[in-house]
Amino acid sequence: TRRVADLVPLHRCGARSASPGKRSAAVTLRIQEFTARTLIGQTLIMERLTGADASFLYMENPVVHMHVTGLMILDPSTVPGGYAFEKFRDLLISRIHLVPAFRRRLLRVPFGLDHPVWADDPDFDIDRHLTREQIPAPAGQDDLQDYISDYASEPLDMDIPLWQMTVIEGFADGSIAIVSKMHHVAVDGSTGTDMLTQLVDFGPEIRPTPAPDVPFDP
Repeated sequence: TRRVADLVPLHRCGARSASPGKRSAAVTLRIQEFTARTLIGQTLIMERLTGADASFLYMENPVVHMHVTGLMILDPSTVPGGYAFEKFRDLLISRIHLVPAFRRRLLRVPFGLDHPVWADDPDFDIDRHLTREQIPAPAGQDDLQDYISDYASEPLDMDIPLWQMTVIEGFADGSIAIVSKMHHVAVDGSTGTDMLTQLVDFGPEIRPTPAPDVPFDP
């Protein structure tokens, strides 16, 4: 464990063009601000990135966005009691603890002395990650492709947990689409499959969700 005051949020260590003195002041300010929003002396379980995982982070630039985009097209007609976005939102919230990467943000070590670390986001807000989009009906595959091309071209916010999910409604056949993106620093092919199995059910019945060992209440 490390004191949370020893780390600062990613991408907030001051502008690269600033002088060393100004960068140091910016680092100090961010440490003070971050500490002020947590209990002084509070310790969090943190996990440092491996060199391989950190490489995906370092390759991120304004042209190349290192996130993975996924798409699910679902038939909501068999949902018990009928489909509603609010039901999906509640279900996702109830299973967030099964996917730790969904609630953890990256914190950079001051001055880049080591790779960043994962830590629970004290300001986690599901509505910053899960959104709802209504495509003008009757929408089809061409409309979905246009939406996804724009969606995938936007970078993730590096100051919050590195994922987004959008539920898209309005298709002529009654289906819904769930498009998501998650940074490659947090997911690869196998871990992505594992996360998916935690979040979705493979039939219309909703399986019971085990309670978290430690409640997550940011």
